[in-house]
Amino acid sequence: MRITAGILTAVLGTISMPGIATGGKVIILSPDEIKWQAFGLWQRAVLVGDSSKPDCPSTVRYKVPVGTRVPEHALEQDQTSTVLTGTMMMGIGEKWDDTKLKAMHAGSFYIIPAHISHFKTNSEEVIYQSSVIGPGGKGCPKISAATPVMLNANEMQWQQWGINAQRVVLAGDGDKFHCPPYTARTKYGPNTRIPEHPDDEDRTYTVLSGNLYVGIGDKWDDKKLRKMPASSFIAIPGGVSRYFKTEGEVVVQTSATGFPRGNIQSCN
Repeated sequence: MRITAGILTAVLGTISMPGIATGGKVIILSPDEIKWQAFGLWQRAVLVGDSSKPDCPSTVRYKVPVGTRVPEHALEQDQTSTVLTGTMMMGIGEKWDDTKLKAMHAGSFYIIPAHISHFKTNSEEVIYQSSVIGPGGKGCPKISAATPVMLNANEMQWQQWGINAQRVVLAGDGDKFHCPPYTARTKYGPNTRIPEHPDDEDRTYTVLSGNLYVGIGDKWDDKKLRKMPASSFIAIPGGVSRYFKTEGEVVVQTSATGFPRGNIQSCN
C-alpha cells in the first residue's frame, strides 16, 4: 500500500502540529529541549523543515511505543532514518514477511527510496529520526538511492578523514556537497578543534555519542561554546559561521540539504 503523509496520519491517529520552518535561524536542541507532541499512539518532534510539505526537506524525530506494527507501505519521498535508542525490526517487500525483518539497533542507518514498500515492528520503545527529501524538481532534489540501504553501526566502513577523524558517507556523494544531498557520519578523536567556518548549504548535525561543543560566530569564543550531549540536534543555515571542539571521542552525523545558499538547485 502507498502511504502519503496524510494517510500515515490517518493510520496513526488524528494529529495537529505545524512544521517548524527554519526561517534562516540556527536551531540548537539538547535532548531535554526537544518538544514532543502526540502523533496518534506515537510521539513526534518536528526538528527542522515543514513536514506538511512533502516535496521539501524536513527532519522529524519519532518515539515509538512497544509492540508497534507498521504494515507494508511506501512513501512518495526518499527517506533516511537513524535509530537513536532501542531496536527497530525492518523489512523490505510488498507483503509482510517475518523472515525479511532485520534488527536495526541504536546507531543504525537506513535509506528507503521513494515508492519502495517496507514494514517494521519493535518489541521495545524506539526513538528514531527521519529526514525526507522531495521528489525532484522545483528545487527539491532526490538522494537518488537505487535500492534500500540498511546498516547497523558495526557494518559501517570507516575511512580516515584528516588527522584526528574517521568518516563514512551514508547517502549521496560526499565530494559533491550540494547535488545530490548527502549524509555522512564522522568519528572525531579527543581534543579535536574545528575552527570558525561557514558552509554554503544548510546543514543538520545529530550527536550520536559523546559530547560535542558548538559555537556560533565569526570568531572563536570559548564562552559561547555549548555542550551538546548524545541525541542533540543542530541545524545551521548556509553562510552562518560555526565552530566545534571535542574533549573525548564524539560521533556526529551531518546532513547537507542540497540547497546551496542563494542558488536552490535541482538534482536529476
